[in-house]
Amino acid sequence: MTVTNIVRRCEELDFDSVGILEHLNSDPVHPLEKLAELVAEFRTVCSPVSLFVGSELDILDEQGTVSGSREIKEDLRLDYYLASAHSSAQMDDVDSPQEFSRRYNQMIIGAIEKCDFIDVIAHPWAEVHRVIRRGMFDSWTFDDVPESCRKELIAALAEHDTAIEVNAKTSDNFNNTAYRSFLQRVCRAGIKVAVGSDAHCIEQI
Repeated sequence: MTVTNIVRRCEELDFDSVGILEHLNSDPVHPLEKLAELVAEFRTVCSPVSLFVGSELDILDEQGTVSGSREIKEDLRLDYYLASAHSSAQMDDVDSPQEFSRRYNQMIIGAIEKCDFIDVIAHPWAEVHRVIRRGMFDSWTFDDVPESCRKELIAALAEHDTAIEVNAKTSDNFNNTAYRSFLQRVCRAGIKVAVGSDAHCIEQI
């Protein structure tokens, strides 16, 4: 998963553009130094594909605290930040799909409102699978997202010019009527939609 190999694979797939990133969070395998190394390699690669480099941050709480900063983005000259709510530890007292959806929505909106340096909310609601595995409830579909949450999220995305991502981690939703309707409303509101493979190996691109 070097930058060069990723770019060559995307050339083979005839992509027009590709975003390459490293996570930045408290996990020992995702320190700032690793992101800096990726960026340094990125600066050496040339391609007919339009290339963008960024980082994926964790949303840490319902106040929208994230694992990165504007200063890091500027210092490394990153093109974009993704932000995603990975922390299922914040959901210890959740006991229903609807409560999960409300709490999760609050984390996302907190980050949108607090951190105007975030460009994309990545794979929203993907964290639900970890919560289900912990036995906190049995199942979840997009229908469990209250209409009030959908409206609040669309309003926050539009107001702060933040994109929302569709990728493989949320593929369970793709044929859900409520989810498709939500994305149509997102587009009608003029909100950008990012499409990502969330590939962690070459074969997943």
